Amino acid sequence: MGPVSVLLGALAAAALVVPEVGKYVALGVGLLAVAVGLVAFRRPRARLWGAAGVTVGLCACILAATQIGLTLVVLERLRRI
Repeated sequence: MGPVSVLLGALAAAALVVPEVGKYVALGVGLLAVAVGLVAFRRPRARLWGAAGVTVGLCACILAATQIGLTLVVLERLRRI
């Protein structure tokens, strides 16, 4: 479970560069990486892998949420023009 969470986190980080729907995919896969990482963190042998998966997944979620927020701000500014 641990390496899977790190792989999902890396996939979420890679999805951030995809235009249009990449930020939404990154948010979903990042949340999945966090969930799998938390499950892996409960196992003693996969604790480090789980912590790494949670970290990478949360970073991808934060970046995706920032991109979504900036998109909403730009759309609101364009609406005011």
